[in-house]
Amino acid sequence: MAVYFMNNNQRVIKIVGYEALREVTQTQELPDDGSLLKDMLTVSAMNDERLDDAQYMAVESYTGNKQSFDMYRIVNQRTEQNWTTFDGVQLAYYELDGSVVEDIRPKNAYINELVPRLLKGTDWTLGYVDDNLPKVNTHIYYLSVKDALAKVQSAAGVEMIFKVEISGNQVTDKWVEVYERLGDKTLKRFNYGTNALTVVRETSHQDLYTALIGRGKGEEVSSAEDNESGQAGYGRKITFRDVE
Repeated sequence: MAVYFMNNNQRVIKIVGYEALREVTQTQELPDDGSLLKDMLTVSAMNDERLDDAQYMAVESYTGNKQSFDMYRIVNQRTEQNWTTFDGVQLAYYELDGSVVEDIRPKNAYINELVPRLLKGTDWTLGYVDDNLPKVNTHIYYLSVKDALAKVQSAAGVEMIFKVEISGNQVTDKWVEVYERLGDKTLKRFNYGTNALTVVRETSHQDLYTALIGRGKGEEVSSAEDNESGQAGYGRKITFRDVE
């Protein structure tokens, strides 16, 4: 077992082997509400100042080749005596939450045709897809790519998982895999932090948003006098896309 720690440029800065690890806990849980897989990683590693610059971490995936990894964005780290504990959340959820699908209305669409449309413009591609998956009928309008994938997953009754490839000291590929079903329902839930004793130092790595998409009131396209319903007609919500 080894954990790959990476800097802000997603380049490997240190590979920590089992001899310097106290805990490596990977938690993958399928929510009942149809949302994407809850995928988290907790690592407790021996203190090393080189890890102070770590923004990401990855572990070898239990499926795929030796270059296939599950990668996480570090969202919290705490130092206690000689050990630092890192909490990570699936990388894809952060990266795909910042891209938007404006308007796609799939009807009887195949998963292997629809998902690449949703991922267009991101660093992610479609990888393995199970055979004979249901076709998709839904409406995606101004949703993040992450939420759009969740909506497709719920509409088709499928399940998705995200992986990356690490070659040398850098990430060289990122993809999503789609299955009819992932794992088994165990009805067991494990909560992080129930046995915590003390926390000496804690650092947060939360995102800062640097761009916004404005969606205001719909523009009136017809007056109440022009409609039999007696109500004014409105077009799609305006944005500030063309504002300089």
